[in-house]
Amino acid sequence: WATAAYAVIPSKIGIAPAAFGYLFNGALGDRLKEAIARHQDAVDQEIQDLQAKGYAVEGTSVLARIPGLPDRYYDIVAVDPSGARIGIEVKTTIGDIFRINNQQITFDVDALKGTAVTAAGPINVVSYVGVSFGGSVAAYFARVDLAAQAREQGVGFYSRQQ
Repeated sequence: WATAAYAVIPSKIGIAPAAFGYLFNGALGDRLKEAIARHQDAVDQEIQDLQAKGYAVEGTSVLARIPGLPDRYYDIVAVDPSGARIGIEVKTTIGDIFRINNQQITFDVDALKGTAVTAAGPINVVSYVGVSFGGSVAAYFARVDLAAQAREQGVGFYSRQQ
């Protein structure tokens, strides 16, 4: 029998084996770092694209608030040439599915009513940008029903390959 050594690590969910630390800091940690780097590359490219179209980028990882809802951070906040302030969520994948979540969509639909405020002012438009690294250009947003409902309310969705 091979034996494994475990260290007792107290946490909110109980006792976690030291093997978890090994996995997180090893292969899984590397994957996480790669995913973060891909996301940042996609954000940087989107900023370049927006600026080339005449948009003024106000910031990245911008805090937006709506009373009664959890705070939200937009990957990019930009002002289009007409003066509309846009909260942009960048989603990335190495496959064909961009994951979205109900909490973000709920906030975004409410934001279109003019209730979301950043330090620079209210959000007037919300857009999701899906960037596929190696997947299909026809990649789709998961939770199609949720995306469709948000689209009906005015949230924009588009995707591209990088």
